[in-house]
Amino acid sequence: MAVKALFIRPSNKTGSAYLSKWGFLPAPLGLLALAGEILRIHGSTVKIIDMEGERLSLDDVIQQAVDFKPHLVGITLHATAAHNNASYIAREIKKEPQKLYCWQEGTMQLFFPMN
Repeated sequence: MAVKALFIRPSNKTGSAYLSKWGFLPAPLGLLALAGEILRIHGSTVKIIDMEGERLSLDDVIQQAVDFKPHLVGITLHATAAHNNASYIAREIKKEPQKLYCWQEGTMQLFFPMN
């Protein structure tokens, strides 16, 4: 069964320490690895939204997510500072009438479980 998956890396409200201190953003390797596994399923499609890398607003991310019409949405929670943005995105996407599965992944997930 083909899957249409969306993976989101939200930005930190305070900005990225990588960007401010070292001048670069690391690639979302965990999301890329997950995307690669999903794409092994014949006919599947994957979209990755890197909020900070693409300089997107919360509204931009939500609109892209809604327009993509995914079956499942994964949101990486890579830093405590991104928790509020990640939770807001998840809540807004889950308001859509289509049935989809939404989860957060990453080490910060252990401290801030998604409702």
